[in-house]
Amino acid sequence: MQSSDDDNTDGAVFIAKVAAAAAHDLNNCLAVLGEQGGLVADLAWMMQNGRPLDPARLAAVAEGVKRHVARAGAITAGLSALAHTLGAQRESATPACLAALCGTLFARFADRARVRLTVCAADEAGDFDGDQFGFVRLLFACLEGAVACQPDGGEASLAVAGGGGEFTVTVRIAGGAFPRDFASAPQIAALCRDLRLTANVTEAGKALHIAPAR
Repeated sequence: MQSSDDDNTDGAVFIAKVAAAAAHDLNNCLAVLGEQGGLVADLAWMMQNGRPLDPARLAAVAEGVKRHVARAGAITAGLSALAHTLGAQRESATPACLAALCGTLFARFADRARVRLTVCAADEAGDFDGDQFGFVRLLFACLEGAVACQPDGGEASLAVAGGGGEFTVTVRIAGGAFPRDFASAPQIAALCRDLRLTANVTEAGKALHIAPAR
């Protein structure tokens, strides 16, 4: 059985991994915004020196700024939502909301692995009654497994049906296959045990199903 110290270490590693990816993306956003600021300065200089303003170019700069501000906002919102799955900050959330959060946090990792990730998490009534942070970690680990099964890139989907204590999470992959013993891997098995969930590989390794234990 995994000790609480081991679990805390694994949780810290997970947070560090997500935070590092978010910091990288935020730095990219800041770099682009800096470039856009330079373009605005160039346009201002041109106007000051009697050159006509190019409305199309100015509109393109404005659109780029809005796009990257929105992207940065989504990144910080994801980190905030993750923080609110912990301790005293915890807020109510459905399984679908937590799956959507996991999809947001994992997006950069999927892009880097050339795996197209689709999240289908229609929100249904019924809050997740358990360790929300652990649940997000479990789904994240399952998506890591989905990516590892497709070393040359591919497709993966994360879907949630139902809510409360009656829900099913399905992770599907288009290329490769989950190992038959994937659900028995130490991290997956420990998280499922702590969360009172079961995980099973089905459909010849193309799908992984997670549901409350009966």
